[in-house]
Amino acid sequence: MKQGDLIAKIMYPYEGSTSSEITAPVSGELFFSRQKPLACQNTPIYRIAEYS
Repeated sequence: MKQGDLIAKIMYPYEGSTSSEITAPVSGELFFSRQKPLACQNTPIYRIAEYS
């Protein structure tokens, strides 16, 4: 993935509308992503293995 690519959308669970979007802060390979639909605050939802 490249810097700025869309990784996830944060949505309101009861409404289904998008609250915000998460974009890749750096270019690299997606190393880990959370597969469960709900995540608590401060829960890691992705890891990117950065490369030059």
